[in-house]
Amino acid sequence: MIRKRIMSSRILAAAITVTMLFTSIPVKASAIVLNEDKIEVQQSDLKKSSVSGQKFTGSEDGNKGPIDLAPSIKDENKKEGPHIEESEFKKASEMDLKAVHDPEEKVTIIVELEKESLLDAGYSTSQIAEGARAVSYANSQQNHIEIMEARIEDEIDDELEVLYEYKVAITGIAVSTEYKNLESIKNMSGIKDAWVSPVYYLSDDVETFTSNASTMIGANKVWNETGYTGQGMKIAIIDTGIYLNHDSFKPLSDDKLTEDSMKEDNVYSIWNKLNASKYTVRPIGVYRNTKVPYAYNYFTHNLDVAHTASDHGTHVAGIAAANKIDTTDVVGIAPDAQLAVMQVFSPQGGADFTDILAAMEDAVYLNVDVMNLSLGSTAGFTDSDKVVNDIFDKFAQTDIQVAIAAGNDTSNALNNLYGNNLSLSKNPDIGLVGNPGSYTDPMTVGSVDNTAIKAFTISVDGKI
Repeated sequence: MIRKRIMSSRILAAAITVTMLFTSIPVKASAIVLNEDKIEVQQSDLKKSSVSGQKFTGSEDGNKGPIDLAPSIKDENKKEGPHIEESEFKKASEMDLKAVHDPEEKVTIIVELEKESLLDAGYSTSQIAEGARAVSYANSQQNHIEIMEARIEDEIDDELEVLYEYKVAITGIAVSTEYKNLESIKNMSGIKDAWVSPVYYLSDDVETFTSNASTMIGANKVWNETGYTGQGMKIAIIDTGIYLNHDSFKPLSDDKLTEDSMKEDNVYSIWNKLNASKYTVRPIGVYRNTKVPYAYNYFTHNLDVAHTASDHGTHVAGIAAANKIDTTDVVGIAPDAQLAVMQVFSPQGGADFTDILAAMEDAVYLNVDVMNLSLGSTAGFTDSDKVVNDIFDKFAQTDIQVAIAAGNDTSNALNNLYGNNLSLSKNPDIGLVGNPGSYTDPMTVGSVDNTAIKAFTISVDGKI
């Protein structure tokens, strides 16, 4: 059973490679350059990056000086331009962040405590999900968290608005407080780190075609030759929600379920451990059916996962596990798998990492086999890349397959300051991967072009 489960997980993970992946939409961004002893900021049209939902904006003007876009012999004698030292990057990042946030502005901050997380303490995801072995350590984490919450309130001399309490990948909390309190919290004893939570955005410029997604990558051969159709597998779709009434997500019949399938009692028995339980005391309604045994909205903190502003989550869920039905050619890679639907995006399109991390931790307690996160930021963030990287690495090193979007943002040269969308000859970047897809350990997957697309036709006298 263990061997079959691991192999099935790998099949599902491979399936995610055809998921429509996306990151962000165009806004203004800033490029930092050195001018003798001064750091200057140049503005250009790039892609949206955000820290706690604040967009970078600026002027349309940029340096559009001449550039040699083809390699030549003369290039061998050219001197390299000025380099920005690491200390200057750090200085520039701090300057950028302070310019974005007003000291009195309410921001969302993730606070990591020095106490080890459940994963750091050596507990596996299956042990965390089962609960018995990890319960004592989790109780000690909770006691430590409550002590530190009281200490932080004393330090900032204000009541602390706690959004989440984390235990799986970090021992920590997410809080809403004024930006001016960040440094005070970060410098407290017992605090490992604190940072403004990044916000990820969707892209709305990709047209998708799904009817041949499974056959295009050979999933039908896997079904026929191995018999693996996803039975007993659970996939967390951390995305925009889902259209629950779609035929592709109707309940699975009893013969499609196994002893590993998620049941209603399973959800109710671990509800109090979930981050979702902080806002919804009773789990009545979170279990939808045998196909979607868990559905929760981490943005609105309720059971409404019908994200009317975007059907991306429905699209991703369909590629992963849409039922095989007679009325459509669309069928998921693992049609008999179950879906844990975790909506983290707001109707405006932003997903705060506090909600994403809360959903990922809950996915561990739900004992899922795969987490799919089709989200990201093209340019990354100035103050949280390393710590967020470490968090994703911890999840990626477990027995849960973590699949993350590479993005749909073409190349690093798009909308460059020279106005030609071409890469420099000495730095010919051909693809732009957003984060967290660019982080070290998670499996990053990209979209592919369809080998076939259905088109509308007109028939006249029996002829097309």
